[in-house]
Amino acid sequence: MMFFLAMDAVAQSSASEYVQTGISAYDTPADARSIALAESFVALTGNHNALMYNPAGLGAIRGVRFSYLSRKFDWTSFLDDAKYYAVAGTVQTPFVNVGFIYNRFNLGEVFFSTPENPRGIGKGEVYNYALGVGLAKRVSDHWDIGIGFKTFDFGWNKVSGDIPTLATSRPFL
Repeated sequence: MMFFLAMDAVAQSSASEYVQTGISAYDTPADARSIALAESFVALTGNHNALMYNPAGLGAIRGVRFSYLSRKFDWTSFLDDAKYYAVAGTVQTPFVNVGFIYNRFNLGEVFFSTPENPRGIGKGEVYNYALGVGLAKRVSDHWDIGIGFKTFDFGWNKVSGDIPTLATSRPFL
């Protein structure tokens, strides 16, 4: 009997973890429950992924939660080096729940070229990421309030050659 109770607890905790639905860190993480509900992300509470789509959903979380996800996209040779990482967590305090989420998608090494040099000018490791921090408070059994701060960006690290430097402005939401 204890074995079945332990397996049930593991199944429930892993079902609340999220999966990456696309191949970008900008995508909204989805958990098994939201997928079963036709991906109705905004309506769900009690999941630290709520920070990406409805920070008030963090208000229903109790205790401390932490998750780490690493996924490799190796179904085609083009994506052999592609990896997705996600770290998320929530801490319940006496005043508010505090949550964070960091998603990063590494595409791997990519050749850069220009119209003048179509055979390539160098190689870089391309990535994109999203970072969010949020606060939420449970006001009543069916009412939470929350606020979230997010940013995202993309870039590359030089591996070889003379690739251009990155010049973008990072948005803050």
